[in-house]
Amino acid sequence: MSGVSIVTLAEKYPKASERENSVPWLLAFDRNQDGALQADEVQDPDGHFRCDWLGDRLNVRRWRNFEAILQDAGLVAHRRPKACGVLVERKKNLPIAPVGRFPAAYSILFFAQPYDRAYSLTREAELDKMLEVLQPLTQQVERDDKSVEATLDSGRRVRFDLAKGGVPREIHYLDADGEDSWLARLEFLQAFRDAGVFATYFSKNPYYAEEQDAWLRLYSPIVTARDTPTLSLEELGKKSWKGVLLFPDLHGSVARYRQLVRLLKKEKLDWFALEMFSQRMQGTLDDFLSAAEGSDQFVAAKAKIQNHLAPFWNPYFKDLSDPDDSPYYRLLLLCRERKIPVIGLDAMGYYSFASQRLAPLTIGARNALWAQGIPAKGRGIVFGGQGHFTSYRKARVQDFIWELTPKRSIHLLSFEEKAD
Repeated sequence: MSGVSIVTLAEKYPKASERENSVPWLLAFDRNQDGALQADEVQDPDGHFRCDWLGDRLNVRRWRNFEAILQDAGLVAHRRPKACGVLVERKKNLPIAPVGRFPAAYSILFFAQPYDRAYSLTREAELDKMLEVLQPLTQQVERDDKSVEATLDSGRRVRFDLAKGGVPREIHYLDADGEDSWLARLEFLQAFRDAGVFATYFSKNPYYAEEQDAWLRLYSPIVTARDTPTLSLEELGKKSWKGVLLFPDLHGSVARYRQLVRLLKKEKLDWFALEMFSQRMQGTLDDFLSAAEGSDQFVAAKAKIQNHLAPFWNPYFKDLSDPDDSPYYRLLLLCRERKIPVIGLDAMGYYSFASQRLAPLTIGARNALWAQGIPAKGRGIVFGGQGHFTSYRKARVQDFIWELTPKRSIHLLSFEEKAD
């Protein structure tokens, strides 16, 4: 491999007992590299694969070679990576491995890209401290009011775009010509590993345990899944149900919203749990439901809820101008009126967007988190995107609920209309 060598950049692979909590390896290829991919480009002398990202214009010939190497190592069945977590850059119709990445201990490794946002940094990650770590590898540092750029000895550059107060807002990785470079990112991250301060500057993945659980359920041949009993709207009007009713949302569907309102008005519920709020917002939801209307506590909670819904959820509904008319906000008003406890289920907002939003691992980890937040007893409705209940069998919300409470009664509400 020309240019920066994965062998010279990578520290020794941790001992077997340490691998589970280790930082996943990054692998990058120089541009325009041709010829068959060699095993020593992707494996260390002990045969361990050091990658969760494969990028920078890998041609089809080298990709096929890589698949053959994985097959020889027993990590691929039918050309589908199982345990290596390889993701290929989507350029020139290159294939993307269906698994995506494997569980990552650090947020900065959610999704390799030519820049990283501030959420991946800890509070200790002050700009001058980070530049000090890079100093042994740095030719020069240029500063202005909006950014600081360090040119490394390799000629690659790392640019810190600044927010107010001079704190890093984004980190961009560039080659000598100013183009995006995954090799620059690899070199940057390795500097912190070599200095022994990686954990000091980069934030831990708050859902690492959930990702490990989801990975096991998704890809283990031993784990099985139950069929979920269903109830149609017609049956729901004639039959009683107990335990958990999964209500699949089509985000932005007024018809689904109206059906849910009818249920909330009719059914006697012990709780109502929904996707639209993270578990970190539970205190705000509690204040909104319990505080006296017009009180400072109520007004503050209402403002936080509407500020949260405005950018993320209200855009699903066209021509929505008044935040008081937001369907998701009005669900909370109805629950307040009927004194139904409301539970926020989801992960922190940045997680689903930063961590391959629609990838099986991310959805599975969020589903595991939802199951933890759903009350172990009582009769209630779980309201969320239908994919959480129907996609990625073995790692759906109900699969994790049954893992926690095997005898729990769970029904999925079925609708005849199809998704748009």
